[in-house]
Amino acid sequence: MPDCGKYGSVSSFLLTQATPETSVNWNVGGRFFDRRLEVGGRLIWYSKYKNPDPIAEWTTGTTCVGGCALNIPYTWGEILTFDAYARFRINERFSAELAGTNLNDRYYMDPLSRSMLPAPGRTVRVGLTGRF
Repeated sequence: MPDCGKYGSVSSFLLTQATPETSVNWNVGGRFFDRRLEVGGRLIWYSKYKNPDPIAEWTTGTTCVGGCALNIPYTWGEILTFDAYARFRINERFSAELAGTNLNDRYYMDPLSRSMLPAPGRTVRVGLTGRF
């Protein structure tokens, strides 16, 4: 390869492993009632990413050695999701939890994902934990 490329060579996996230039993970929470109740939330934000290399070069096979059409550079838009949870300690043995992820039900691709499957939509989980 005569030149180094910021985004990797044509057949490399580096093309699909680009990281967001800017990301924010903000967690906030609190404990109440003598630490029996814990509530919290999380905000996740990723900046958009667009690979500046021309897609035609990657898909025509002119610079590709064997099947790089399956290794097209990924792009994604700005991503913002919200999660929240509440956990209550019933007694020394039992606790209950309610958690929700992607509460704004955003359809998006996880950055650094090697599959073209979207992240799960709004998900709510209820749990009861017992220790014996």
